[in-house]
Amino acid sequence: MSHGPRIELQTTTVNGSLSIHGFAARALQLQQAQLFDQLNHAQKVQARAQRAQQAREAQRLQLFQRYNEAGQPQPVQNGRAPISHSSLTHSSLDEEEGGLSTAARQKLREQRRQERQRVWNQEQIQEQKRIKTERQRHQIEQQQTQTEQQKTEIEQQQSQLEQDQTHSEKQQTQSEQQESQTQHGQKQPTQQQEHPEQQRHQCSYHLDLSKHRDPLQLPWDLYIQRYGFTSIWEAELGSEQERYGKIVAHLMAQDLLLSQQEAEIVEQRAFWTTFPGRRSLRSPDYLSDSLKIINDAALMVEKSWATKSCNGLNHAKFSTDDKSGQRSYLYSQVQHHDDMTQSTSEILVTNSLSFTRYYLGHREGDFIFRYCPSNVSAGGAFVGSGLSIARAGFLFCGQVPRPQQHYLLRLQVVKCALIRAIASIIGFRCESHSRLPCFLVRVCRRAADVPHEDLAKLDNSWRGQFPACKPVHSYVLSLMLSSPYVGEFAHLLEVDIDRETSLSLKNELGPLIRIVETGTRLKLDAIAKSYSTHLEARAYQQLFSGESPANLLVFKDDFVEDIHAFYKQSHYHSDPYYPANRYNRVDVTDALELSLKLRDPDWHKDNEDGARKQSAESNSDSELSEPPHEDDEEENNEEDNDQETQLDGDDENEEDDPSYFEDN
Repeated sequence: MSHGPRIELQTTTVNGSLSIHGFAARALQLQQAQLFDQLNHAQKVQARAQRAQQAREAQRLQLFQRYNEAGQPQPVQNGRAPISHSSLTHSSLDEEEGGLSTAARQKLREQRRQERQRVWNQEQIQEQKRIKTERQRHQIEQQQTQTEQQKTEIEQQQSQLEQDQTHSEKQQTQSEQQESQTQHGQKQPTQQQEHPEQQRHQCSYHLDLSKHRDPLQLPWDLYIQRYGFTSIWEAELGSEQERYGKIVAHLMAQDLLLSQQEAEIVEQRAFWTTFPGRRSLRSPDYLSDSLKIINDAALMVEKSWATKSCNGLNHAKFSTDDKSGQRSYLYSQVQHHDDMTQSTSEILVTNSLSFTRYYLGHREGDFIFRYCPSNVSAGGAFVGSGLSIARAGFLFCGQVPRPQQHYLLRLQVVKCALIRAIASIIGFRCESHSRLPCFLVRVCRRAADVPHEDLAKLDNSWRGQFPACKPVHSYVLSLMLSSPYVGEFAHLLEVDIDRETSLSLKNELGPLIRIVETGTRLKLDAIAKSYSTHLEARAYQQLFSGESPANLLVFKDDFVEDIHAFYKQSHYHSDPYYPANRYNRVDVTDALELSLKLRDPDWHKDNEDGARKQSAESNSDSELSEPPHEDDEEENNEEDNDQETQLDGDDENEEDDPSYFEDN
């Protein structure tokens, strides 16, 4: 690893304190530098191979010259057969052996045979070296091709991140301009000229409000449009990749930076192992305690590397679901006929789970089905007539587990949206729709890290609007049941997250859980089962439509009763595909900072500006949270001065921006 400029490590927190754009961009830069190093290393290996080939050719030429000078037969190169004993004519043998006795002739022939055998052995060794060199060169070319492809992908991702960052900077500039206008009580006409579409939207918005002079008569659609709650109540949220792709990118970027830390601490240890010889700089006795910390951290990293390498080799011999269908012992084709579309397709089924990788190497979140030919007629061939028979032939078994870090970050996103959805319902029940209570505004702003006291206050507001002694209004019940975040919130707590963590989260999110249960008139486990039914319907639709067959695990194994219990065995805990091993790195942050500080005591001064900037942006939100909020002190003073202060819809305050609560 090259000694480049020091990296200021940043950890993106769930509470929305840092931005993921800089994190992912830094990770892509580091990955690009690593790929360049691999390319240079491959070129050096290829150059060494070429020099070795040239040296062998020169050695072979010298060998030929030596045989020519000695008058002996030359070994033929380039894969041709060596000179055999029959190539010497009987006349030449008679001339050389004419005056020799029988014993001398036999000895001479034995010497010639041994010489030919030695030449043939050397030729075979040279040929094996040539074949090995060709293989190495072929591998180097493949590595170069893969490196170029990865480089292209990194450049594309970096370009996309730059575009996203530019868009975020534009939004921040617009917010600063609006805040400046609010403070001075002025509006700049140039801003309206630069954004004609926004101006037309505001004009049409006020035109719609003119039809509803009475704030209490404001319909639901116009209400959520005014306060920016439209995106929360969208019926379709898109695929999981579209909704949570940023979470996966965040985890991968964080894992890449931690891997760079591990490599850096090993290099720091290598530096300090040669340091005791430099007596003129500093006494080694002064550094003994610090060097022990650095050495222990490096040893832990090397032990982790060795363990992962051995585990990868041990599990590489087991089968994965490559969807090729070429291995008849692993796959079987099941025909599916759809009476609705009069089309026939084939579904690839894995015959056995024995000697396989963790979930056959499938990606996290892939749907799992068990093929049950006993429930299907026609001798195992599947000819369905309706969805009921189709589901009888294939049993839905859930999804491939994800890492717990992914579930926890997803819960933060879902919790933010759910809090804003509940706040929108409470605000709709207020006396005037032209003003939103300050408490609801504050809760929406702090949805990512809302304290337990605010959750309890939100629960009290909900019970004040919807007392337990009265039935929940039908429209509220319909809204809560139609929210896509309610079911996912329950499924994460009841099914996805491990039991110990789930109990702690349920205690922390108790007020929010009570609101969900009273608003839906269902218990949390019943809501989770309903969401599982929704997932099952999506999975069957993907199975029978032929969409993304590579993301489906379909198996048939009568010896495995529960696939999830099967892959929870201790044998699979060391598989690199196991969720706990996906983002498992050694934390060497303290040891790395200590080493850098000892090498350059003033290293932290170079990052003072960055730390100041990080402190200034500590109240901004990350891409995993909701829109930014104002200073807490200003809000508290505003609430203490007048508890009834509300945000007027016709004022020009930042809190009243119709698009303020829209998802970024």
